[in-house]
Amino acid sequence: MDDRRLYLCPQSLFKIHVDTDDLLTGFVPRDTHALILLFEDNKTPVNEAFRRRIHGKFKTLGLNEDAYLRFLPRMENAGYLSVNSVADVMLDTPHWSGGRTSLSAFAAGLPVVTLPGEFSCGWQTCGMLREMDVAELIARDSEEYIMRAVAIASDRSLQGALLARIAERAPGGIFTNERPVRSLEHFFRAVNGSSAESAIR
Repeated sequence: MDDRRLYLCPQSLFKIHVDTDDLLTGFVPRDTHALILLFEDNKTPVNEAFRRRIHGKFKTLGLNEDAYLRFLPRMENAGYLSVNSVADVMLDTPHWSGGRTSLSAFAAGLPVVTLPGEFSCGWQTCGMLREMDVAELIARDSEEYIMRAVAIASDRSLQGALLARIAERAPGGIFTNERPVRSLEHFFRAVNGSSAESAIR
């Protein structure tokens, strides 16, 4: 696979909204060396439904998905991290953004391109990137999401620069940063305090 560029989308298949199918297939016309990596679900019906869905998208483009898409088996953490270490870019899922998956990617120095969704569960990776001040990995729309991922996967110098910045900023930016925890603590204390005061009244 030395001549292929690896686009890793490791979220569970049931988290990949149908809207995301256009993003996954959208890489191929822009990067004929793209190989999109997904992980199989442990439930056969989920795998079958997703495969039918994505097959329809590739068929619409007149492409054979077997040339551009691989389903990897579920694996232990060490194997999963090794996949992170060889991928060129991670594709975050808009409606259900990565939590632990994105943290693992950043620990491996893997750039993660994200497109924040409508709800809070689609903003987790965006929040991590903002804490690390690597905002160029946050896309504003689907087109920018695709173009940024392709640029990173196909430009080794850009990829290397991002790897260096993530490696430098991830420790203090997300792994030992207590500010988000303190903010959540402050919120809960404020909510509990106002609720208790209302109950007394």
